[in-house]
Amino acid sequence: MADKEEPKKKQSTIKQIIQIFKYTHAEDKALPWLCGGVFVAPIIVFVVLGIVFKWSVIGWITSMILAVMLGLLFATMMLTNRADKVGYAKLEGRQGAAISVLGNINKAGFNFPQEPVWVDPKTKDAIWRGTGYNGIYLLGEGEYGRVKRAMDRQEQNIKGVTAGSDIPVYRIYVGQGKNQTSLKNLRKTVLKCKSYLPTHHKNKLVAAITKIGLDHTEILGDTLDKIAAEKAGIIKEGSVVVCYPEQPEEAMGPLLTAAANAHTSLVVPDTADLQQLKCRPLENYVDYGGYRALLQFPGKHQANHAAMAVEIALALWREYHYEIPDEAIEAGLRDAKMPARIEVMRRHPLLLLDGCHNADGTAALAATLKEAGYDGNLVAVLGLLKDKDHSKMLENLAPCFEKVFTVTPDSPRAMTAEELEEEAKYHMDAEAAPSVAKAIRLAVDYADENNLAGVVVCGSLYLAAQARPLLLKEAEK
Repeated sequence: MADKEEPKKKQSTIKQIIQIFKYTHAEDKALPWLCGGVFVAPIIVFVVLGIVFKWSVIGWITSMILAVMLGLLFATMMLTNRADKVGYAKLEGRQGAAISVLGNINKAGFNFPQEPVWVDPKTKDAIWRGTGYNGIYLLGEGEYGRVKRAMDRQEQNIKGVTAGSDIPVYRIYVGQGKNQTSLKNLRKTVLKCKSYLPTHHKNKLVAAITKIGLDHTEILGDTLDKIAAEKAGIIKEGSVVVCYPEQPEEAMGPLLTAAANAHTSLVVPDTADLQQLKCRPLENYVDYGGYRALLQFPGKHQANHAAMAVEIALALWREYHYEIPDEAIEAGLRDAKMPARIEVMRRHPLLLLDGCHNADGTAALAATLKEAGYDGNLVAVLGLLKDKDHSKMLENLAPCFEKVFTVTPDSPRAMTAEELEEEAKYHMDAEAAPSVAKAIRLAVDYADENNLAGVVVCGSLYLAAQARPLLLKEAEK
């Protein structure tokens, strides 16, 4: 079997090289001359040396073989270099290009999640947050002035969490302008950031680990235990670790191991102390250990997050003597908000936005809608990315919607509306729409004509950034 498979492997490699050559040559017409030149150069050098030193037949044969091998190596290096330049040129200026370049970086413990931590819905400026042994990285795309102001806020939030430590925050602005780093120099810039030496300050970090699910598998691993092992990297010796109260069993092993190695223990909110009190549909009035607040986030999973927040505040008080009044904890729970997290834009008829972008997120949305009594009585505007488990996501969402209008999110990783329509038809009534604005209009009209409860826009944070300003206008009507 091995003898039969070997030719296929070689053919595949050659085919791949040919594809790269064709891809690069379409933009770089000098490529054949450059590759040919570096291939021929060592042959010419060896021929000249052979004539000058009068090599024997064996010397000529050996030298020519070596020259050809060197020529192939130089030609391959030239092709790779020119292909990289063409690739960077095509990516330059596209949303998400920076994270595409850093998505597979594997030195110094780097982790750059695909989803941005901030997106301007109008300009599409975005900021990603990454981590590594060297510190925390803020990666910005867009107009320098706007991104700088947004980065100021992001860094302030980070330092509010890392207070008392010396963890550096590196700010990298991606682009071609002044004070910006080009795509081709991005990896080098990140890798050259100075090494971080752990501090021995008495105030350790409080590590918080939310529910672990299958996402970013190309970076973190394809099983829950592998992902948990990566996430456990934030657990530091002497720190307090607060964990999601309904963590999957497979994830607990690596977390417990990391906690034991760090000589600490996991603090897990006691669900017996957590109550969701009576309130209107899609409201979340919670009581955890006597701390009560009406959250701005619907859903049982958000009640669990609220319990984690209380435990974090109590840990800061108990272990590090931060004076946090009970009133401040309740105010924090009450005032915390984040757009596109099962965000109710209007109640009657319902207009809801959720950036759920993986199987766990869609499951949480479906459970929340069912609990609120909207199960199967809604219309959806849906957009998904190609690298997600869209089959499972569609399976989760199918019971929620009578009809779904599919769209293409503004991302190079997006499924087209037509591709999503074809797959969604196996789960629900689906129709592709030409744009997000058109899809929202069609969904609102369909809900009105068929006396349905309302419209939900979901499936991607990229879609959420596009849809939110449109939904705000619709909600004002």
